[in-house]
Amino acid sequence: MQQVASDGTEFTYETVQPDLRGNAVVSAWQVKTAALSATPQELSVSGPNIGDPERGLALKSQTVTGTDGKVQHQYVFNPGVLFVPLPIQAGESFQGVGVDPASGETLTISGNVDRHQRVDACGEVIDGWQVNTTETFSGAKSQPATYNYLVATQLGAMIVGEHIDTTTAEGHFVLDYSVGQLKPDPLPVKAS
Repeated sequence: MQQVASDGTEFTYETVQPDLRGNAVVSAWQVKTAALSATPQELSVSGPNIGDPERGLALKSQTVTGTDGKVQHQYVFNPGVLFVPLPIQAGESFQGVGVDPASGETLTISGNVDRHQRVDACGEVIDGWQVNTTETFSGAKSQPATYNYLVATQLGAMIVGEHIDTTTAEGHFVLDYSVGQLKPDPLPVKAS
């Protein structure tokens, strides 16, 4: 899925990756490159970035499909959850919040842009911006998670590396993911 605005300032794409149980997680992303975004200055201190709630890379939906091919759950966030404002600026802090109207679940991201980092994608080195966040998903069993990721703006603001530190009902997990390839395979076929 890719939709592009006629002026190229807004587009969408999907990513697919496994979760802890081997399920397929399909995430729909929106990128706005020219949305209203500002970092207010108060004396010599920068405040958090403000503006359009989807003013950069935003998660619009996430669908988890089990190993049996059946959809386990789907969240459609309105507005999309901001993962990093664009244009990216080192030291910038931001917050993204999205609500799935069907379930009432809320995803909140509080983060800041750190510095340039690199990740090895099966022999190809990719440069990106390190973004350090705390992610909180509403619900009784929900725990805040440390979720740090590397955003490659030259690849359409794609997340190319991830570090997750979280505690779930199954235990404490520390995971590191990186993009495996730059030329995507087709999406899995949906079960009927």
